[in-house]
Amino acid sequence: MGVEILEISTKYYNEFKNGVGFTDSLADFTNNFTGSVMENVKLVKEIDISWDSEASESDRFDVDATNLTLIRRGSGSFINDGFNVGDKFDLLQDYDNTQVFDFRGQITSISDSLIIFTVISGTPSSTVLGYINAGIRGLTDLTALIYGFGLIGNSETFNIESKVSGNDQAYYGSGIGLDSGAGRSTAFVDLQKLGSYKDWQTGSLKCRYVSNPSTYVQRFEIEHEFTIVPYYLDGEISNLQDNVLPNLYTGLNTLKYAYNPAFRTVLSNPNTEKSIESDRFLGSVAWYGENFNGFNSNYKVNNIAYEESATGNSADGVLITTKTKVTIDVENINGLWITGGERVGVYISYLPEQIEYTDTILTDLKENFLYDNALNNEGLSAVNGSKNIISNFTIIPLDDNEFRITFDVEYSLDQKLRLSALNSQSPAQYLIGVQLGDV
Repeated sequence: MGVEILEISTKYYNEFKNGVGFTDSLADFTNNFTGSVMENVKLVKEIDISWDSEASESDRFDVDATNLTLIRRGSGSFINDGFNVGDKFDLLQDYDNTQVFDFRGQITSISDSLIIFTVISGTPSSTVLGYINAGIRGLTDLTALIYGFGLIGNSETFNIESKVSGNDQAYYGSGIGLDSGAGRSTAFVDLQKLGSYKDWQTGSLKCRYVSNPSTYVQRFEIEHEFTIVPYYLDGEISNLQDNVLPNLYTGLNTLKYAYNPAFRTVLSNPNTEKSIESDRFLGSVAWYGENFNGFNSNYKVNNIAYEESATGNSADGVLITTKTKVTIDVENINGLWITGGERVGVYISYLPEQIEYTDTILTDLKENFLYDNALNNEGLSAVNGSKNIISNFTIIPLDDNEFRITFDVEYSLDQKLRLSALNSQSPAQYLIGVQLGDV
């Protein structure tokens, strides 16, 4: 059978529904990738991993324990089945039925057709055995992970390339489920980005060992937090202004989540890797003005206004050197507004040129785009954004189906210096997104 990786459960949590930190309404999730561009998402996935080689009439396993302890097979490949030097294994005499244990060994040398091993426990039944119903099953603890992922088009072939920067997106880590003598740890291990570039990174990834559902199966849980991108690429300002959808989102086009978990026994040894590529589950991601992929929105923006917070003077957009107050009036076009029944998310992003968001080593995607967001419910106190660019965000009812969103935008000193320098060469452009729903 070789390496078998089964997706036991998949849960996508959306920050808009589940709150900042994804701690609200934990029973409210989707099994496929959904959301809106700019939104933050958390994926929780459980995976079972096992690997084995099975004998047959045409692929008999001969075990010779006379001088050199070895297993030889007639065809097939032990290496392709996932076995490598250092792996511990059990040989089972009757693999399909009772899986009767014969002996346990550890591989010291391996080729496609040959395993040389030392015996850990048990004894091969005789000097030379011709197994036709037997199998060997892997036991080695998998403690390292290289995890690649991509947000790609539903009809696109598997890849992990960032749509924003063009660089591969992957994390890595070791010490997962490490056994220090008291059994394997079930604590999460935070993974690091793989490679020099940070230009694709919007969140974090961690992994933990969960259990052994059976002797030869290891279960892991992966938590991946990320932002749905791209929402802008250099050269698309006129399309945003004219509400022209990019090809990725036109019609029924949308994004799906692709991933490649590659578990290893030794992080630095790719020969110990057990991995799959998975992209078969289609997504439903909304562009601006949509509810999920292609569905009509229940809301519309009636008015947006800017003013300098300190003076109240009107402005024609987001100000760089001082705080800007943004006011947006939104209408529910399909029903009455209900007191305390509306949730709103606001998002802001600077729209950089390609050179500003590609091949950056010191800054990640959110830093390159000066991204911030905040969530609030009507009737609650004012809140600030996660990056503190947005502050004093409130929702106020105007009439039965219209309400007013207000928030301040102010950049840090370093951000002001950066934007001022850029604005002196060409006008800085910004994008504000508003996300709405009935709680």
